[in-house]
Amino acid sequence: FTVNDVTTFADLVKAWEKREQTLSRIMDIYMSQKESRVLENQFIGLLQVLESLHRELFPPDPSLEAIFKVRLQSIHEKVRGVLEETDRELLKVNLEYANQKRLSERLVDLDNLLQKEGIQGLEQWDANKIARTRNNLTHVTQHGNTYNAKEMLQIIRCLNRMAQALILKEL
Repeated sequence: FTVNDVTTFADLVKAWEKREQTLSRIMDIYMSQKESRVLENQFIGLLQVLESLHRELFPPDPSLEAIFKVRLQSIHEKVRGVLEETDRELLKVNLEYANQKRLSERLVDLDNLLQKEGIQGLEQWDANKIARTRNNLTHVTQHGNTYNAKEMLQIIRCLNRMAQALILKEL
């Protein structure tokens, strides 16, 4: 938005108060990652901010959630008596969030939203590789190609710009 979009400072304060409970948690994460001198912590923190903003900007459709819940229950009923308890539990854990978007899909959604506003988002960075890098850092594994420190610094700048634009959009 521009200064012309905000008629008074009071309007901005009212917008903040309306969204304060949700945005303050997001802002806490955003500000804490900015204080870190460790690139990996900044990277992970910014992705956490962007995932949270995605959940705010793209809330789940309650009717689809209800359909998924019924479908999930049906699957559990079908495997009862067919699979052992440990296998049923494994299936339950793995299907619990099957209806939610992966990080790479969330990043693409946010990128598209920003591009519609004329704001540069992910630029040349690959959302799948960003997600893979985050997973490797979070789980201390090395699966597939990830970003080096120089690339990570550039991505952090990009993710930071995206987070700032989306936070301002939420006001």
